[in-house]
Amino acid sequence: RGFMAVNELIGSGFLQRLASQAAAAGTQLEVDCLAAERAMYQARRGHADEVSDTLVKLRRLYDSRPNARVSTWVNLCEGMTSQFNDMSPRLADKIRRAHALSESADLTSLCALSSAWLAHAEYLGANFESMALHVDQALRLSKKDNHGALSRASLAVAQAFHFAGRLDLAQGWYASVRRHAVAEGDDAAMSALLHTMASMRASTLRQNILLQGAAGCDDQHALISADSALRFDAMVGLTRHVSSISILRAQILSAVGQAEIALCLYDAHLTSAKTEGLGSTQEADLLADRAWCQVSVGDLDAAAETGALALACLGKQANFVDRALAHKRLAQVFHALGDTESSTCQQDLASAAWVSHREVQMRIVELLAHTSSAPETH
Repeated sequence: RGFMAVNELIGSGFLQRLASQAAAAGTQLEVDCLAAERAMYQARRGHADEVSDTLVKLRRLYDSRPNARVSTWVNLCEGMTSQFNDMSPRLADKIRRAHALSESADLTSLCALSSAWLAHAEYLGANFESMALHVDQALRLSKKDNHGALSRASLAVAQAFHFAGRLDLAQGWYASVRRHAVAEGDDAAMSALLHTMASMRASTLRQNILLQGAAGCDDQHALISADSALRFDAMVGLTRHVSSISILRAQILSAVGQAEIALCLYDAHLTSAKTEGLGSTQEADLLADRAWCQVSVGDLDAAAETGALALACLGKQANFVDRALAHKRLAQVFHALGDTESSTCQQDLASAAWVSHREVQMRIVELLAHTSSAPETH
């Protein structure tokens, strides 16, 4: 369905809209805010240089005469740059500041947008209660044409439901993301939708195989989803996710027993994927899976070294399911290395993390119970 929207996205055009609004603007403030909105869009597309130039100009113009609207946009831009360059914790800090500024100045549409992005930041930090509160605020404050806020809030709900194992509840919200992305001509939002779905499908496949022992899982849907995200990005000129998608493919292929191909992908792309924004919170899981691939091809020395690195990163693991997957792979690695005690310990930790994850899943569904279906009016 993402490909069906490409022509619509190109035809409507996010940048064309901003250019038309700037041409019709009655004040320099309006022009400057539209420039900041353009910079935020370019930040979401990974064009950091253009964002930096715009922020320098805006600071020069407004540092001596602060304006709440401009300051809100600047903080949103800085948050996006942190998010898409290095998954920095500064995302949440900057978005919180944008939210506080817009709320105190009664800038309703910007408050809705910053609240939607704050919901995303809180999801990344596994702060699900706060995520639900900010989703509520974003949806409540958004008018029907606030597509940026509604697409991001919808994606936060969709991803949370999918993470909670309720794809049935997520589907309507995924459709809402697509609807608003098309209406806005926002290819970055469509890309985020496709990448999120690909990531969640890969994670679900790995959970089914590694943690629940499901036999005969079909990997093709997950691989097609990853490839679709990559092809869409290429069609609209987004190229910064190539290594990240390759790592996603490696995880899928490793799970279904194609360790040699997976290891080649890890070796070629893991380092560069970090520069594309692959978070440090995923590192233990990725390294543990890479170690298992090394075991599978008979390179036990490399597996021992990579496994030790994975152990050292476990404290950064953000959520219980990633911890469970990392522990499970490490249990397999240590078993292959003949370290029965460590293998048993890691297996116990994997089981405990999986139980905790199931509890978190139930809590998410409870928190989002009132948003169980996406409103068609949005």
